[in-house]
Amino acid sequence: MDEDEDAEELSVVPEISVTLHEILANPEGADNQDGLLGEWVELYNNDQEAIDLADWYIEDASPSGNRQIISASSTHTQSTVIGTQGSSQEWLAVFMAGAVLNNTGDTVSLYNADGELQEEHTYGPRATDEDGDADATPGQENTPDDTEEAGNEGKSTARIPDGNGDWLDSIPTPGEKNRLGEGAQENSAE
Repeated sequence: MDEDEDAEELSVVPEISVTLHEILANPEGADNQDGLLGEWVELYNNDQEAIDLADWYIEDASPSGNRQIISASSTHTQSTVIGTQGSSQEWLAVFMAGAVLNNTGDTVSLYNADGELQEEHTYGPRATDEDGDADATPGQENTPDDTEEAGNEGKSTARIPDGNGDWLDSIPTPGEKNRLGEGAQENSAE
């Protein structure tokens, strides 16, 4: 074998850079609300190419392994294509079908269409507060008022900075750059 043949055999196909980016496990009000008012998981594209995520899926670690297959009807853009890094469509929020993410903590896993694990994240408890208002989700400030008892219902856990940062409690920002709210704190299951 000559050097050119060795180089071809050793070439590596680059990894697809779609990552878990933001998780809203306990929205204000009922967790089984439709669309952005309910539970959702946002994905981020660190790549310079748009990627079609049709038939990729998100699964949680509950005993029944709830699975949400990514389809146009399950996303906030009504498309399975996630845009390139730096575009206005580098984020894709996927709606969960009902109340499937555990508020006591859970592991969310992302799989490609071939069933290969791409990434997973374990988040800690997402406490329910006492006021039941619905003004903190999605994309609104999560500033506790006098009736807030717990403090993270309606908050997401998100990577800051986008794409590869630490997981923090955040203001829900589906389809937008992640940002911190007042009193932001690290969020992990440890």
